[in-house]
Amino acid sequence: MKRLRIQHIVAAAVIAVMVMRSLFLLSNVSRLQQSGEGWSDFEMMVRQSMVTTITAAGDAPNKGDQERIERQARSSSSRPQHDNSSLTSYMWYQGKPYNPLQDERPSQSYSSSSSSSSLIIDAVSIGTKFAPLQMEAQAKSWASHWSMRYLFGTTEHDDADPTCHESLTEDQYHKFFHKCLIKQYNGSRIKGIRRQMPTLTFMLKYNKTKGWVCAQQRFAHAIGKVGRFYRREASLPDYLFVQDDDTWFGMDPLTSFLATKQSRSKPFVTAGCHVEWPFHIVNFSFPFGGFGLMLNRVAIERLIKPIYCNNSHTAMTDAHTELVCFRLHENLAGERMAFTDGMSISDVMDRHAAMHPYRNYDDWGDPGYCMLGDWILGYYTNYYELGSRENDVLDYVHIDKSLGYTYKKPLGSCQNHGPTQCRKSESPYACHRMKPKDMVAMTAVDAQKASSRLLLNNSTQTRE
Repeated sequence: MKRLRIQHIVAAAVIAVMVMRSLFLLSNVSRLQQSGEGWSDFEMMVRQSMVTTITAAGDAPNKGDQERIERQARSSSSRPQHDNSSLTSYMWYQGKPYNPLQDERPSQSYSSSSSSSSLIIDAVSIGTKFAPLQMEAQAKSWASHWSMRYLFGTTEHDDADPTCHESLTEDQYHKFFHKCLIKQYNGSRIKGIRRQMPTLTFMLKYNKTKGWVCAQQRFAHAIGKVGRFYRREASLPDYLFVQDDDTWFGMDPLTSFLATKQSRSKPFVTAGCHVEWPFHIVNFSFPFGGFGLMLNRVAIERLIKPIYCNNSHTAMTDAHTELVCFRLHENLAGERMAFTDGMSISDVMDRHAAMHPYRNYDDWGDPGYCMLGDWILGYYTNYYELGSRENDVLDYVHIDKSLGYTYKKPLGSCQNHGPTQCRKSESPYACHRMKPKDMVAMTAVDAQKASSRLLLNNSTQTRE
């Protein structure tokens, strides 16, 4: 009887810790109301506006709040905290605002209550200056998980053409997409993907604006900046996530899965939602951008290492470098013009996009830049073998599909579009189309589910 009582006490104490974790997540809402020394007016505005958003019991920001956010985002005070080729518009460290040019470099030590994993994870979010609450909510919810280090936030300020959303006309981007659809790049094995470019009907139906068009190159620019940041200022994480600003991750189940894929020698890349069309239509797989792409440390090393294709250079020794040089020679997406010796794959991705501003599409040579953001991630991951081959027959699939898969019917995490589907999911590794209030609420629910599982496990052990 005494032993049983002790077990109940221990179980109650553990549950109390989990409940406190949930309360801590919810308390972030009230913490946003506190003033911060040295914060800009814009940062204070974001925090105050976010409080209004996520404490409204499920209501969206009212029209006045939304207009105030948009006015402030367009003003000069909304400019990024730094202007550097290796620094993104916004950064957070373990959920808190971080400026590498002013703040002390954080230590690499981590305090975690989890004994199952010691992962260190960074993430880069593809966002916009007109919706800053999205990335702020990510920082305050899943990016505050014990495994998270840096969250990089990218906006129009990180683009090679930061005024694209203002200067690109609707007529120009309609003609640009039409050109990609009808003008085939002779001899290219990836020409099938060009036929999937959005039509005018699609863009009107789903309200795809010119801002959405301009953001497609932001994926490449974000990868370029993060790659330079790693080479100059930071050690590599165990994983790097690349996701939209409306992506939410269930960090407890996701880190448990990623821990099983840990390798110091084998590259591994997975996606929250893996898209793989039949080979004769699109002969490479790619991530559904809204559900995220995850690269392990070996894949990151391949992404950012300097490449030398000059035969006289002694650095060209490993098999992967030879593969990269071969792909550059093939020039399937026109990326060879962006490469010079000593650049990395991440540099090539960045420069390739920068060389093709959308408003100058008439000046593009073959094959142009006829890819969406997640297609670019898929192209480089597969053809430049950032991940390991997932199929012994098809050499174009280097993205793991364990978390979710879709072609005509979504499976796994691919079903989690919006908060309703996300809440229904038994194990939501990743969810898309999540608003700030949804992210904070789901993170608290995630912690409560962990508490319930722990209670059930302890009850089972007690009965035994």
